[in-house]
Amino acid sequence: MTRLRAALVTPLTGSLAPFGYASATGLTLWASYAAHLPSPWDGVDFDVREAPEGDVRLVPEILEQYQQFLAALEIAARKGDSADDITRGHSLMANPDVR
Repeated sequence: MTRLRAALVTPLTGSLAPFGYASATGLTLWASYAAHLPSPWDGVDFDVREAPEGDVRLVPEILEQYQQFLAALEIAARKGDSADDITRGHSLMANPDVR
């Protein structure tokens, strides 16, 4: 049995908390009912946790990947090439550089 781990980085406190909780609810529903995953995954493990205490930072590799994604998405959007396919229950960007 191979489970896919899903993570959501979103605020659960402050003025953006309603959006964070809505996102968490949506991802929870997707993980429970709509995730049609390719082999070898047979399910999704997802949980929402309280914000950590103290000074916690993401590892540089995650931040670098996210910055690369945003840069590629901006270039694709400027070209009008920002379509995505959501027929499998998740976003799959048409532009291979964004994927």
